Amino acid sequence: MFREKRKEVVDVAEKLLRKIGLSDKTICTTLRTLHFAITLITISILLFGSKRWVLIVLFFNILVYILFYLCEGCILSSLEHRFTTEEFTVIDPFIKFFNAELTQENRYIYSIYSSMLGFSLILVIYYMRFIYGARTVDITML
Repeated sequence: MFREKRKEVVDVAEKLLRKIGLSDKTICTTLRTLHFAITLITISILLFGSKRWVLIVLFFNILVYILFYLCEGCILSSLEHRFTTEEFTVIDPFIKFFNAELTQENRYIYSIYSSMLGFSLILVIYYMRFIYGARTVDITML
């Protein structure tokens, strides 16, 4: 059910992007850059942002994880593939790092593992910055 909704969302997004008038290669490169940049921006906010921004990032990450699971894949990756014949996804370098085969099944599984690791790291960063760090500050202020 949600897989069909993913296709509908990607169809609409593709139509909107094609109206811009850029080449497929430019759109694909922009989407892939955005895909990588989201990770860097998220990490920056987690490490340096206020508690409020970290909670916002946590909320959106949970939303993305749920959508990934329900839609059986990444909406942004599906959109990227509309503008290229390459099968590359952002998880591919990690799959190759572990000498695994680049298959759709492995991409999905490694994405799930990556998401679980990322979520765990978010919780650790949150704890270190706002719970453990707050205790340390309170103790030294006494």
